[in-house]
Amino acid sequence: MVIEHLHYQYGKSETDATYTQRGPLNVGDEVFVGLRKYRRESSKCLLAHIQDKPLPALPPIPSIAPLPTNDLPAVTSFSGKFLLDTALHLSWRTYCFEVLSRRYLLKKYKYPTPTWQYQLLKMMAPILKWPFQIIQKFK
Repeated sequence: MVIEHLHYQYGKSETDATYTQRGPLNVGDEVFVGLRKYRRESSKCLLAHIQDKPLPALPPIPSIAPLPTNDLPAVTSFSGKFLLDTALHLSWRTYCFEVLSRRYLLKKYKYPTPTWQYQLLKMMAPILKWPFQIIQKFK
């Protein structure tokens, strides 16, 4: 199943408050991480419906925990929740890990003003992204 994100920057939707009233990268990642198991169980319901089978019970929606505030625990958490999740396809695991780690570090070091850590990350980004780009080619 493919779900298309209808982003206004690509001409697929109108600009609305979702985009205009939020800060740069300020919310959402913790929800995406916190609901990963719920999304998996929801997809089982969708598959059961498509196959005309009884729908499995959905667990309650979990409470959303904030992301870790320190770099090493955050990246380690993303590793455990995505890179090591063998239920996900390898290319999706690496993509989620790379994107969430990068967004976490951007939020911490770029906003409100760039710090020396951000400048270092910016210089190292092409090198750090290389292994993930290789894996993405083998989808």
